[in-house]
Amino acid sequence: MISIVVVIVAFVALYNYLMNAATYLRLEPDTIASGKVGGECKIDVDYDGYVWVINHKPDWVEVEESENHFDIIVSPNTDGQYREGCITVQSGKLVVQTIIKQLGVATKLSLSKTNLNFDKYGGTEFLSIETDGCKWSTSSPEWLSVSSDNDAVRIKCAKNNGQYRTGRIIFSEDNISTSIFVTQGGECNNCGGDGEVQCTSCFGMGGSGFGMFYTQCFFCGGAGKFKCNVCNGSGERE
Repeated sequence: MISIVVVIVAFVALYNYLMNAATYLRLEPDTIASGKVGGECKIDVDYDGYVWVINHKPDWVEVEESENHFDIIVSPNTDGQYREGCITVQSGKLVVQTIIKQLGVATKLSLSKTNLNFDKYGGTEFLSIETDGCKWSTSSPEWLSVSSDNDAVRIKCAKNNGQYRTGRIIFSEDNISTSIFVTQGGECNNCGGDGEVQCTSCFGMGGSGFGMFYTQCFFCGGAGKFKCNVCNGSGERE
């Protein structure tokens, strides 16, 4: 009986020693700033004890513990409001915290390209988007479609059976936006596919006056037309 009591007392003493052996306890980093989208971060635990425990965390943070560090996963903030919380780590009587601050709105939205060009047959292009948000939206002309493809943005352009056309895709989230300008080849929109445009000096008449008073237009040489300088006379614009 005495032996059992001695063992119990020794065990309790050892437990208390292990739990209270630390004389210093630090977390690195001690403050984390996260964007709306959330993310992961590693927190190092620096101490001279044997045991540490996490006794508090926000409900929007997940924690995965290891021997001398723990990884935190901050959930996306879809409430639209700034939030702040802390993770509390304890070793014996020592208690320290890592503060977690998270934005509720996106502050950054940029694209890897600012212009795209498709030929008249259409096609698909990919670009990357950099943002600290988590759910951007787009508006675009009906001949363009935009979708997310893993970490890339996929832009599909339909075949163009008409004139050369342009459009702009606007990406937005919360109070910020960015855009990409898109062009697509087709029939020249300057000459209507004719390859020629009316002379602006004689209005296509080739000259002015009647009979002996007729004067040939100096600018177009009497043709009444010029070769279209937009499509260089081809009738199509790329």
